[in-house]
Amino acid sequence: MMFSETAFEDVSEQEKSLPGWSQEYRQLSPGPFQGKVATLQFPGLTIIRERMNAAVEQHYSAPDDSLIFFAQSAESGGVRIDGRFFGGNTIGFGHHWHERLSVSAPMSDYLLAVVKLDDLPEDAPLKTGILKGSAAMQAESLYQWLNSLLEVHMSDPAGLPSQLRNLLPDMIRDRLGLLQESCTPEDEPSGDTQASEFCIYREMEQWLEDNAREPITVTDLARQMKRPSRTLRASCQHVIGYRLDDVLLIRRLNHARRDLIAARDAPRRVSDIALDWGFLHWGRFSTRYHAMFGETPSQTMRVRN
Repeated sequence: MMFSETAFEDVSEQEKSLPGWSQEYRQLSPGPFQGKVATLQFPGLTIIRERMNAAVEQHYSAPDDSLIFFAQSAESGGVRIDGRFFGGNTIGFGHHWHERLSVSAPMSDYLLAVVKLDDLPEDAPLKTGILKGSAAMQAESLYQWLNSLLEVHMSDPAGLPSQLRNLLPDMIRDRLGLLQESCTPEDEPSGDTQASEFCIYREMEQWLEDNAREPITVTDLARQMKRPSRTLRASCQHVIGYRLDDVLLIRRLNHARRDLIAARDAPRRVSDIALDWGFLHWGRFSTRYHAMFGETPSQTMRVRN
């Protein structure tokens, strides 16, 4: 059994913290970033609690060989997953999460129990979806128990008797197995409009990734994609809840921040990094950067103690 808790000052560092996951994060709401990830690892089972004070756009793929129990606190403000909104107290199971997109609200607080499929009974049903009604109430008690386990290890890692530590993985698997039998499959997105908007957003996102260093306006993006600008704006607002005009700027600022952090080890001029990401006016770049991340570009590039 291994326990760790790490605090992060940037989303590009926190995105690397979940064992076996492929992730890319982008900060969406302004202010200095603060995040924490606590993990409690047993053989074949990992408990993860992830918290972030800022809204974050998350692109992720989970380990294919695992079943995932997920929960968020009622106070977390909800999350948009692949264009659908889920409020607080959402609890359920997932599997084969590949290239998914979620947007967390500020002050998000998630808990995951990641179970290797090889450690489940051969006849165990692989049901995924949301837990509702009495099953959700039972899942809430499991959620609170798993959180309390993490808190015990934060305050006193050796506080649990060794006999209980040895029993814990199977106790957790037993409770997860009982809950999974009550899982209700997630409803399909309602209507063609919702699915279409998500596809348009994904198409737009891919174009932006392929042409990341080009300064772009909504008008130019619409011209390149041969779609009306109102269509692109509507899909962005629906899928991630932010204006497309703001997202285009936020993406470039996040890319610039990654390069500034990389420049701690391979020094570059801040002005060159700004130009790389289409910021032609140094003063405006510095002002927008400070408003977004709560520090100047030079402060970001400075090696932290």
